[in-house]
Amino acid sequence: MLKATKLQTLLEHLRSLENEQSKFIDSIPSEVNTVFFDNTYVSCLHKQVSQLIEFSFDGLAEDVNYFLYEPYPQKIQTTQAGEVKNYSINSAADFIEYLVDMGQVEDDRDCATARKSNA
Repeated sequence: MLKATKLQTLLEHLRSLENEQSKFIDSIPSEVNTVFFDNTYVSCLHKQVSQLIEFSFDGLAEDVNYFLYEPYPQKIQTTQAGEVKNYSINSAADFIEYLVDMGQVEDDRDCATARKSNA
């Protein structure tokens, strides 16, 4: 099972890179953007990242993709033992808290870190 702290660090880095890429893409005129990204090289890079996420996160791949590529705030609603729980995801720490609650990752965060992400 994945450990919460290691996964949080990885997701923070991936989300930061995605934000950096988005800013760059937004700065390119649309005519150039289409030519630049509509090619085999870029398509293969996207497929490689998708395959790595699928392989690395197995059953969590859909949730990880949602976290990485959808804008904040992200709303997730779950039902656990008949109780409806709503999550508002605004950071990697929020996403990790959701995954820990769902029993998808091992909570190896220290108490101070876990309390801070719950605040």
